[in-house]
Amino acid sequence: MKGTAGAKFEESFGREIMQSSALHLNLGQEYIITTEDKVRLCMTNHANGLATRNAWIGPVSLFVTILLVLITADFKDALQIPEATWQAIFILAAVGTGIWSLVSVFSAFRSHTSIDHLVSQIKATSQTRPTLTPQKTE
Repeated sequence: MKGTAGAKFEESFGREIMQSSALHLNLGQEYIITTEDKVRLCMTNHANGLATRNAWIGPVSLFVTILLVLITADFKDALQIPEATWQAIFILAAVGTGIWSLVSVFSAFRSHTSIDHLVSQIKATSQTRPTLTPQKTE
């Protein structure tokens, strides 16, 4: 008799909880099945993209440094090189690093690296199958 009273209590308690509570289910998932070589390729492309996004820092820093030298320096003869040659060397270095900086900055802006892009690359050539729905059994 004791067992049936406990079962009735559990049943009424469970019913009360279900009536006064909100239940949220978020169980739907999307699975990706692929090969190791495809994941390696996509991860390598992603890592290269991340490197490209940060590759502008060195060239821009060097360009700013050389530009500051050109603005503030008073070139003099040194190491048996005339002052005009020193100035020409730094002007050419500024032009070269300026071009390098522009290319690096544009490459960084064109680099499309994100987790969503990585996942879409992995899923790019996948074959999708219809979602299986569970069958009700009576």
